Amino acid sequence: MKLLLFDRVLCAEPLAAESVTLMTDSALLHPGNPLFVADFAPEFIIDIMAAVTITRLGKSITEKFAHRYFSALTPVARMVPVINGEPVRHGCPTLTDFDNSIVIGESMPLDTLAPTLEIQCAGNRFTLSLDDCRFGQAVELLSRNMTLKMGDIIATGRLPFSLPATPGTRLELTTADSSPLLRLKLK
Repeated sequence: MKLLLFDRVLCAEPLAAESVTLMTDSALLHPGNPLFVADFAPEFIIDIMAAVTITRLGKSITEKFAHRYFSALTPVARMVPVINGEPVRHGCPTLTDFDNSIVIGESMPLDTLAPTLEIQCAGNRFTLSLDDCRFGQAVELLSRNMTLKMGDIIATGRLPFSLPATPGTRLELTTADSSPLLRLKLK
């Protein structure tokens, strides 16, 4: 299984191959476990990302057929170190790819979702446009040079706000109608 994360803000930046971070599967925290704030950086933030899980094997997939390779939207929370006042999201594996730094939320079938989804977390509200997620473009871009396998997770960008990673905090990402998407306890 691969975790492939595009370092971009949803709705604002185009997809680019050079902005992809390949995370190891040990970065994935098992559901129900608390997220421990690491001690190797002075500060951490939490990025919420929109992702899909690949459901079939494929290589050289065109955007036209990419929708056949995933079927659900999944929110992902990623702990990101902040060093010298700047988040380190990309380009330094020893800082960005550490164990238990990613939590996966509840999957929502794409065929049941409206084109836009209202979500809220820690007082922040955001309207997520599924078109802005560009999942088809991401699948095409990534499958050019690698085989996508069942279970691979592709996060195409982060919401335009970050949350402080403070021990003792509980974070909950919900839809506008209060359906839970992701629950996270920081220790």
